[in-house]
Amino acid sequence: MKSHLKQKESFLSNPINLRPYEDKFKSLADNSPDIIIRFDRYLKFIYANPALKTATGILPDQIVGTKLRDFSLSPHDYQFWKSKISKVFETKKSVTFQSKFRTFHNDPFYYHAHLVPELSSSGSIQSVLCTLRNITDLKHAEQDLRRHQERTQNLLNAIPDTLFILDKDGTILDYQASQNLFTRISTTSFKNKNIADLLPHAAPQIMYYFGKALTHNNMQFFQFQDTVNTKVYYYEGRITANNKNDFFLIIRDISSLKQMQQHLTRFDRLHLVGEMAVSIGHEIRNPMTTVRGFLQMFFQKDIFQNYKDLLDLMITEIDHANTIMSEFISLAKNKALTLEPQNLNTLIRSLHPLIQADAMITNKIISLHLEPIPDFPIDDKEISQLILHLARNGLEAMPPRSILYIYTFLEAGKVVLAIKDQGSGIAPEHEEKLVTPFFSTKENQLGLGLAISYNIAARHNAEIMFDTSPLGTTFYVRFNMPPCE
Repeated sequence: MKSHLKQKESFLSNPINLRPYEDKFKSLADNSPDIIIRFDRYLKFIYANPALKTATGILPDQIVGTKLRDFSLSPHDYQFWKSKISKVFETKKSVTFQSKFRTFHNDPFYYHAHLVPELSSSGSIQSVLCTLRNITDLKHAEQDLRRHQERTQNLLNAIPDTLFILDKDGTILDYQASQNLFTRISTTSFKNKNIADLLPHAAPQIMYYFGKALTHNNMQFFQFQDTVNTKVYYYEGRITANNKNDFFLIIRDISSLKQMQQHLTRFDRLHLVGEMAVSIGHEIRNPMTTVRGFLQMFFQKDIFQNYKDLLDLMITEIDHANTIMSEFISLAKNKALTLEPQNLNTLIRSLHPLIQADAMITNKIISLHLEPIPDFPIDDKEISQLILHLARNGLEAMPPRSILYIYTFLEAGKVVLAIKDQGSGIAPEHEEKLVTPFFSTKENQLGLGLAISYNIAARHNAEIMFDTSPLGTTFYVRFNMPPCE
């Protein structure tokens, strides 16, 4: 059998004299599933086997004796085949290629063509033997595979995860990287690198959980963080062992989720403080009011004239404590709001002289940049309090001859208030404590201003965020617009 196949292969691939084998050739060709055609040097069909009819619907007898140009080929296909056949006559060498044509049913017929020179007894090329193998099913399978690969790639590109295949030593064998997951490293540098080069702090965790995934035969979950240019990013990792030699690592950026959790924790803290204010604020103010009343009465009696200075000091301290309680009570989450459609720019302009007066005392400047914005429902007293808190915080953070900028603008369908100072920025260790009631880095300050501001923003369905650097801090208050009726 092998000898027969070798003879057939040699028969089709090398220049040979076929005349002594003509009967044997015709028997093989007539029963071959491949199309077999013979051309002379004038591109005339001198033989075609029955397989031609199966593919094209044309009987062999219909084309034998005709020329290639008489066949139903497009000008491009005619020139293509003419060049291939002519090349065999010119070089006496076989030619192999793949192409397609349309069948009589107008279906695509993909084929693999092999053209072999046939020599006469004198050694000259007498004809060219052409075999066309039907590879349509193979091409369709390749197209289906390519479409499947494209769908898979599109799916991977849409997933906000980075997928790694690593060996047991942590070397990256392959990966699918989501955009901008690791901002400091080019994705082209991942392959064949060790995961310790990419995530040096998380690598021990990754290898530890690979061992657990292998031992317990289940997916392992863990979290880690990475710092880039002082900014902390949070990630979730999932590990599945493929076998004892390699494993899959899936990494998702959960920084936004962590930020949301921090915001919820912050609002819960404010809610707790607000409820405390409601429950104990009035209970403390009532006895304070009584004590202040008696002190004022004593202040009017002659017997206490020698103690007027002390009584005056006591009344001042009670008033100071009462001020603290008033601000503390204002943190109450369920405080009633009086919402009316107003323009934030109008409110800022009305507060501008007051803020400018505070600035002038310390030789600072207020600069307004107010873009056109729509009216929306706000409680003007509360929003005024928020603006004054943020503006005064900015003024207190700046040295003399600095400028405090106040902006309003529209962004992604939200009205944004931005207050930018030229101070030295917020220390990283203080950022998470800013909204903690009674936390302050300034002497003789209550530390309630930002806590109250965040609470006011939350009641107005707004969000406060900030950017800070050694060149200054910008607080952004983003108000969500109510839906149009």
